[in-house]
Amino acid sequence: MKEQKILDLYSNYIRAFENKNYDFIATVCRTPFFTSSPEGGVVFENREQLISGFSALRESLDKEGYVGSRINKLEFREIADTTCTLFVDFDRMNPQGEDFHHGQALYLFQGKDESIAIIGIIVLDSSTVASWTDNSDSESN
Repeated sequence: MKEQKILDLYSNYIRAFENKNYDFIATVCRTPFFTSSPEGGVVFENREQLISGFSALRESLDKEGYVGSRINKLEFREIADTTCTLFVDFDRMNPQGEDFHHGQALYLFQGKDESIAIIGIIVLDSSTVASWTDNSDSESN
């Protein structure tokens, strides 16, 4: 996998998340899609669950004044020809440009050429995806 292709895909994904473009997110994330964190895990079985889950997470951030993410560090690792990870260290920012949440996550990508998709996210802290682990429309583990 080409590192720049993954970095571009992630950049487009995070902008879509900031702008609440859930259709784009559902296009670049393959279902079933999983999230895992110290608080639990969720599997989104289909496009509708994926859009609902990302919407619930993103909309919950509005209450905290979220306007965007600052990416502090990206670390690409190729695992195999068709699989790679992207470690992301980020801050969530408010309208004043202040960070109110620091998080870290490991994104998993899989595919070849034009069919590369995000297949899951492993969150390394308890609060980054709290609304996902509370989402009753999804399959919790």
